[in-house]
Amino acid sequence: MARASPVALAGENMGTRKLAIPAHKPGMPMLRNRDLLIDILLLMGAYIVSILIINPVGDFPLNDDWSFARAVKGLVEQGDWRPTDWTSMPLITQALWGTVFCLPAGFSFNALRLSTLTLAIVGIVAVYVLFITNNRGRLLAITAALTLGFNPIYYELSATFMTDVPFSALAILSSIFFVQCIRRFNYLDLSIACALALAATLCRQLGLFLPLAFAVALVVQRGFAIRWLVRAIVPSIVCVVALLLFQQWMSNTGRMPALYGALADPQRRSMSMTAIGFNIVSALLYLGLFCLPILILGRRNLQLITNNTILCLLPALSGGVFALLSIYLIFAPLAQAHPPRWMPTVGNILLPQGLGPLPLRGSVDHLPYSFWGIVTALSVVGGVLLVRGVVASSAILIQKMRSSDLSVEDIIGIFFLAAMGAYMLPIVAGGLYDRYLVPLVPFLLYINTGGEPPQKNVGATIRNYSAAVLIVFFAAFAVLGTRDYLTWNRVRWEALAELQQTSRVSAHDIDGGFDYNGWFFLDPIYRDTVPRIFWNENARHVIAFSQIRGFKIVKDYEYFNWMPATVRKLVLLERETGS
Repeated sequence: MARASPVALAGENMGTRKLAIPAHKPGMPMLRNRDLLIDILLLMGAYIVSILIINPVGDFPLNDDWSFARAVKGLVEQGDWRPTDWTSMPLITQALWGTVFCLPAGFSFNALRLSTLTLAIVGIVAVYVLFITNNRGRLLAITAALTLGFNPIYYELSATFMTDVPFSALAILSSIFFVQCIRRFNYLDLSIACALALAATLCRQLGLFLPLAFAVALVVQRGFAIRWLVRAIVPSIVCVVALLLFQQWMSNTGRMPALYGALADPQRRSMSMTAIGFNIVSALLYLGLFCLPILILGRRNLQLITNNTILCLLPALSGGVFALLSIYLIFAPLAQAHPPRWMPTVGNILLPQGLGPLPLRGSVDHLPYSFWGIVTALSVVGGVLLVRGVVASSAILIQKMRSSDLSVEDIIGIFFLAAMGAYMLPIVAGGLYDRYLVPLVPFLLYINTGGEPPQKNVGATIRNYSAAVLIVFFAAFAVLGTRDYLTWNRVRWEALAELQQTSRVSAHDIDGGFDYNGWFFLDPIYRDTVPRIFWNENARHVIAFSQIRGFKIVKDYEYFNWMPATVRKLVLLERETGS
């Protein structure tokens, strides 16, 4: 079995409790603590300023977070853990975190939103720390942190109480300490990594991908000696046992949600190979787009040392195959006289109209097709670069394993590649939403960096500016889109409150959209109320994006939309007599 070099193993018993920056590489700038602090403060400052622009204040649920919030509300007000039947994950970690923020002033969605925003900042800083402590260089560390922080999906979800951002932050933090264990094993790092992985797993079951990846990496690094095998599998055992005990407790006490364990809606869990193939190509399009700033900066020394021509060409061939599959996915609808399938292809947060979801009836104008055409082209380019980079990295690692020439850096690469595979498999096979891909972004950013230090030449300057332009583009889209999403939701909930308070209309006579209906209708019996959380068909009043058949407009509520810059409105509708 391939092992790391003796030099790499020399510090295994040092017992250091400090994150260790590996030996300085020639060409990499040395960073002082002052430089690190400045970088972190600037990253935090940029994010906080943008949050002030979008103004995330509003005591109302968004997306699915009404379900998670109700569990927190029970903890805060009754001291009891009772997740709704809509909940499909353990959630307990996030609920406890949200409860801490609710304790000073009582339950509110504003407090829950603040809890997620805090973890969003932690995630951004954690990406920077992951890169800096692994000798990726200051430029790459800042670029990676901004790429995640201003990813439109990560950014919008940071202003909700959805699980995606907290789960991502915990996963990144855990990976930092797992990597430290690979560099220089000590039990404190292992304990912290295990605790954070456990917290991630008790937020979402998929957190198991971290200890599983660590087990693979440590076995490859240290071999099958009993003492190292035990150390490799202990984190997985701890997380699996804790998850099973938690699930058993919920089942025995009647707390198990009806949808627990459902990765996506029930109709999508049994999928054909065609659907799985569609999910894989779509996932790579999204991930290619999300990672493009780092992919443009490029990675050096991805050449396979072999006389096998086919093996040398494998990364380029893989990228070419992906490009062909992407083109087929995009233009196949033309055969049925339908328009091309531009991004976004799977939906949930990133929508043709901007950022969502859009849980109301009626229609909203799409952003220009030319805009989505450009985004789709960028996604294909990013996907090709991503596939090429991952295949090349994997092939090089396999080649080194065969020759027993693995370095510590290679073992870390194996950890992140194993993590990618362990996470991707269930989501492409069980049903894909765009937000499920966000936790993968930091790991793919890491996989696609490293090698030789960047050279200072014209080409490098062009790549740097291109990456900067892309980050600005992502940030603008994220900020404008999230601001619009929060604005129309704020208007909606103000209109619904006015209807209930002024006109004395019962919530059961209103179709206020998915999250409104869920908040009022789903507790406590799921099976009798699930149809009403999507559309309350018997409602006398409806809040909608536009007029719908069988209803008359009672009042409209205007708001200014930033993307595109225009005045839009929501309409309050009343059922017409006889409808």
